[in-house]
Amino acid sequence: MSVQHLSKTLYWLVLIAILIPTVTWLYFLIDIHSFLDVAIQRVNYPIQWSNIETWQLYLTCLINALPTVIMVWGLLCLRKMLWNFSTDIVFDIQNVRYVKRFALSLILAPCMGTLVRAISSVILSLHHPPGQKTLSIDLMSVDFYVVLVGLLFWLIGKILISAYDISQENKAFV
Repeated sequence: MSVQHLSKTLYWLVLIAILIPTVTWLYFLIDIHSFLDVAIQRVNYPIQWSNIETWQLYLTCLINALPTVIMVWGLLCLRKMLWNFSTDIVFDIQNVRYVKRFALSLILAPCMGTLVRAISSVILSLHHPPGQKTLSIDLMSVDFYVVLVGLLFWLIGKILISAYDISQENKAFV
């Protein structure tokens, strides 16, 4: 399979990876009770769900979408790079920018996710009696691995910048 064909295939697969979480979050904003059902299943700290007000649900839903927004931005950048690859634009400085932006999204989204989960625990426990309010900070190993992959892509971006600089020097001599 050629680079162009594989890039075009990945280009369309990344679109699916963008659409699924985007549609899911839009659905949650339209049907906030579905978000509540998912939150009840996934939250591992004590919340008095019967005391939750609608504004708390919407606020929690919106801030929980932030890591997804960051990842969608990164995937859009990745998609642009893949399109360039599929059209045989490989050694271009714009591709380096795209890979570094994708790397940045891989680094920021898990960090934002940890922060968002902590803020959500505070928002959802606002109406708890004193001494029962919650601040839950969780660090997940998958977040650590995603950050490592992001750092790897950042390094690849730095290497590509060096390769681009060398190719520009070579063009100047020819």
